[in-house]
Amino acid sequence: MERGLTWTCHICGDTRPDDKISVLTKPNSVGLITLEENIRYCNDRQRCIDGAKDFSFYKEVTVDADTKGKQ
Repeated sequence: MERGLTWTCHICGDTRPDDKISVLTKPNSVGLITLEENIRYCNDRQRCIDGAKDFSFYKEVTVDADTKGKQ
């Protein structure tokens, strides 16, 4: 039995066949470093298409001035 290639959508988390997954590549800056993120999304689900535009693996980190340097 031959199995087709599958991918997991980064937006909804479902495992889908290769032809139902697309990849959005977008730049993202973390500090002084610019990275490219490859976000997999279901290309037949509007919620995933829209969600991919705002999705990021890198969450913004802020440091509170009162706790900076303290452990």
